[in-house]
Amino acid sequence: MVRVVSGILLLAATVALLVIGIYGIYALMFTAGAIALWEFRRLSDRWGYRAPSWLLYPLGLFFALSVGEDVGEIGEPRRAVGLQS
Repeated sequence: MVRVVSGILLLAATVALLVIGIYGIYALMFTAGAIALWEFRRLSDRWGYRAPSWLLYPLGLFFALSVGEDVGEIGEPRRAVGLQS
């Protein structure tokens, strides 16, 4: 029963963040990315060599922020400066 309630709450939180808009999507992206990096760090520790946190987390943040850099408001690519038609 606890898993069902937990799943319903997680689904409701995800839907609520998606309804909020771009900031909700950013929140989901950062949360999912942080969980993935934490899990990878634990897995690499079990493999015998722990991934260095000083490198892993800043790289994860860099990749999270660099995705969609060339996307405009509605998902269309931005025009380069000087190439207006």
